[in-house]
Amino acid sequence: MHKHSLLAPTQMIRMQNIRNTGGYKADLLIEDWYMWLLLSKEADIYNMCHVFALYRKHDTNTSKDISKMNHCKLDVLSYFSDSKLYDKAVKNIKWHNTYKEFAFLNDKKLLMLIKLFTLSPVKTTKISLKNAIKNLVLKNSFI
Repeated sequence: MHKHSLLAPTQMIRMQNIRNTGGYKADLLIEDWYMWLLLSKEADIYNMCHVFALYRKHDTNTSKDISKMNHCKLDVLSYFSDSKLYDKAVKNIKWHNTYKEFAFLNDKKLLMLIKLFTLSPVKTTKISLKNAIKNLVLKNSFI
């Protein structure tokens, strides 16, 4: 519920499992994630680390509207508020939403970084250090 990123074009699902969940929820923008969460209640889900499809990106991709996507992730989670993982999932989604805003929106970076630390100090420190080291390595490799 709070750990995986499942890419829609790479799904391979037994039809009976989809029927058991009721399929996509048409009124949600991220309807595939909603269905994945339902499927995870019914069976184990495996996320393979191999590339099976290429994803076409263009200016009108829904995923490019960061604020809309961030809001919709929380909408999807609201359907699972009875889960014991709900609070952890909401906290994780809020952190990821803030991180995306930090990474892709140029204004208010310091404010976003403070919000990230507030939501998860350890996670933010680890990722900040990892990115700083990666940037140093890249910078020094061209000198």
